[in-house]
Amino acid sequence: MTFENVGHTARVVPVVFRITDNGTGQVNHYTAGKSIRIELANRSGKLEFNRANGSKVEFRKADNTVVEATDYGAPGATEITAQVPAGTTGMLIVIVTMMINGS
Repeated sequence: MTFENVGHTARVVPVVFRITDNGTGQVNHYTAGKSIRIELANRSGKLEFNRANGSKVEFRKADNTVVEATDYGAPGATEITAQVPAGTTGMLIVIVTMMINGS
């Protein structure tokens, strides 16, 4: 599993600090069909993870297809819980899209 911090020039980007498999507790690991915890290094209050406004977690699979998380837990200020789609195998890139100060 890997993650990349990408974004637009002069914008705040969600910075992924650590990803943990919620089922096993392993860092930088996932189990297909189960949830992962994404911990952000950004300061609380700068970013807003809001599903209604387009925030999302996506996964780029080994075959280069991109799929959205199939379920979300209640997000916190610096933590997101998202479910990896069932049947996912191999290398996985996690993509986090969030709102910046409500815009």
